[in-house]
Amino acid sequence: MLNTTSKGLTLTGTISYQHSAGSRSRNSFLVCKRGIVPRPLALKVFSAGSNCANSGAWESVTSEGLRRLLEEIIPSNSCEYGATLPSLPSDESVFRLAELSSAGNVSLSSLCEAAAWTRDQYHEIITFSPKVFIPLTKTCRDSCGYCIFAQPPSSGKSAYMSKAEVLAIARAGAEAGCTEALFTLGDKPELRYSSVAAELESLGFNTTLEYLGSVAAAVLEETGLIPHINAGVMGLEDAVALREVSASQGLMLESVAERLMLPGAAHFDSPDKLPAARLASIAAAGEAKELIIQNFQPKPGTLMAGAAAPPLEELLWTVAMARLAFGPQMSIQAPPNLTPLEDSSWERLLQAGINDWGGISPVTRDHVNPEKPWPHLATLQEATLNAGFHLVPRLPVYPRYASGAAADSWLDPRVAARVRRDMDSHGLVRGTTWCPGVKEPPQQEPSGTPSLPPRNSADGKAAPETSPRQGAARQPVARYSLQVGEDGLVVLTPGQGAAQSGVRRGSRAGAVSADVEDILSRVRAAAESGGVELSEGELVRLFAARGADLAAVCCAADDLRKQMCGEEVTYVVNRNINYTNVCGYACSFCAFSKGKAAEALRGPAYNLPLEEVAHRVEEAWARGATEVCMQGGIHPDYNAETYLQILRAAKRAVPEMHVHAFSPLEVFHGASTVDGMGLAAFLQLLKDAGLGSLPGTAAEILGAPSRPRPSRHSLVPPGVETPHIEFLRSGAGSPSPRGASTSQQPESLPRGSSTSQPSPPWLIHMQQPDDEVRQVLCPDKINTEEWLEVRV
Repeated sequence: MLNTTSKGLTLTGTISYQHSAGSRSRNSFLVCKRGIVPRPLALKVFSAGSNCANSGAWESVTSEGLRRLLEEIIPSNSCEYGATLPSLPSDESVFRLAELSSAGNVSLSSLCEAAAWTRDQYHEIITFSPKVFIPLTKTCRDSCGYCIFAQPPSSGKSAYMSKAEVLAIARAGAEAGCTEALFTLGDKPELRYSSVAAELESLGFNTTLEYLGSVAAAVLEETGLIPHINAGVMGLEDAVALREVSASQGLMLESVAERLMLPGAAHFDSPDKLPAARLASIAAAGEAKELIIQNFQPKPGTLMAGAAAPPLEELLWTVAMARLAFGPQMSIQAPPNLTPLEDSSWERLLQAGINDWGGISPVTRDHVNPEKPWPHLATLQEATLNAGFHLVPRLPVYPRYASGAAADSWLDPRVAARVRRDMDSHGLVRGTTWCPGVKEPPQQEPSGTPSLPPRNSADGKAAPETSPRQGAARQPVARYSLQVGEDGLVVLTPGQGAAQSGVRRGSRAGAVSADVEDILSRVRAAAESGGVELSEGELVRLFAARGADLAAVCCAADDLRKQMCGEEVTYVVNRNINYTNVCGYACSFCAFSKGKAAEALRGPAYNLPLEEVAHRVEEAWARGATEVCMQGGIHPDYNAETYLQILRAAKRAVPEMHVHAFSPLEVFHGASTVDGMGLAAFLQLLKDAGLGSLPGTAAEILGAPSRPRPSRHSLVPPGVETPHIEFLRSGAGSPSPRGASTSQQPESLPRGSSTSQPSPPWLIHMQQPDDEVRQVLCPDKINTEEWLEVRV
């Protein structure tokens, strides 16, 4: 991802550390920390779960100096909502801890405990990216001594996958519920092989990276999968070009040991593996969004076939030290198919501080490690649950880069539109492609349990991939498809996911989180006395609920409904009367208004005469309506008297009709046309003329950070709250602000008693006036899980 700054364009990608046996030196492990990855800003803690306190973690340490060092690295700070996390430890402290732990002065279990506690301050769930692996070319100008991916050109065989072959894999992934297209390929093979250069020329391209950009664009546009590109060392110009067709780019550091470039060593005859070149690329990136701790795997037929693979303890140490060095916010992953001892060790990796499993494919193999198939997601899900966490799919770009101002900054607009279509309000994978305006509503399973339709479906037939394996290892798994259910958790077909029993830690597992239970208990207890106002941090915590936590929030809301409103559900028979579609404003989501910028859209402009307004009120009454809802655009010729005349016409036609009319913006506009008239005085005039209540539309989004995206004209909260001071009932509509992050959603909720009908409608993006507007507004689709969270 690229960000325009005062210094130019900066690339965000992946730093991967390939760990081999016996490589615990401070230089080989912690070099990334010195000046390459900037320290993250202070974080806000909204929930720390039950692991908040680390007191006692170092009780077994007898040295007072060592205890102080450990407490400096892992400070026991407050975990109250909104508390600021401590800054990262100094390089010297981390280096010292690495040396002490290597010498046996700090046990691995204590190190992992501290790392897990650090991870828990920011990451509440464990993520993975459902992907397809696309090896665009296996030819490479480098000759790494451990690699079986790179192959020389073969006579009579194309060095590159065709665009059709790539699209076929991408479409299969889309059908199985994948969101990522991982492009991994050899580095600049055209510079080594003349036949490869000639093939590129025949395809109409000068470089591999040019062809990659073309194919990645086709995948993005024709299949909807979002490319993540691992294309090796490249210049800024190529990185900028690939930003236009990818959400993220990755580069493996691998090693900083220059001795590996010598004859007979792993990176001899591999110019792109020069540490200085790779470090320069990473440094130019400006920010790394993830660390991949990838352990070395010896492969038959390679120079390093006889080298020892690192034991599990080495991998755990590396993960734990990475977490302690880079802090709670950094995303740290370890590929599950490369884990020593595999299934039995996944829980230990989670206990060492990872928060992500990386990319996992239900369709393609790991072409870099073909002898190590990915586990079936159901198996990995069960291990993750047993460790106390939910396993949730993410996009190729991590949530904090996927929404709000961060997405505007880091993502190319075309890629950002695709990301917004695929993400929920948490920045993770949406549970369904259904949205308001689509003809078919969410389906239900035969059992009657509500279930969202999958993003896509697959035939579910087993199609195992065969590849050589050493020892009695896991066999390739049958294909499956995945989706996200209403509760935000993964659902697999066939062979649906793991059992939900025997797990702990609330929203991470089967029981309700202690902090969520505490919030809901206080809400229930205060219901009879008028309620309790939750803090912003507490609201954010409820918005982030998944699994058992989401069910608990819904149950609590239902209990409050029973307690406050009883079992009777009411509705009103009404008619909408829109007296004009002429509007001087330009809200980007609006498919109704008619202005200078929309003269060719949505039919002709109109301005109903008062007689027609009265006639429509009479028609509504005759058909059984007891209410009319009257609204219109902000007509530049309308004034206070216009709105009063509309009210009088309606009440003269049917005095008994309840009139629910005028958006807050209309009221504000009417009041502004009379010198010296305040909002309260105009509301009183409207009430005297027969206004019964006001709709909440045009309150739109109450949170200031999110409001400018759909409309800079929508009213701020005082314009919505004033009617209640004047004894008028009003609603407050809030289209789910999916351009905002979960932490911004509470700002869009009416607070206290300022509104009587808070109503989060589903914005019907399918009816937007043109494709360009839909591209901008596509994030404003909302799925069932999100609607439930806002509604309750």
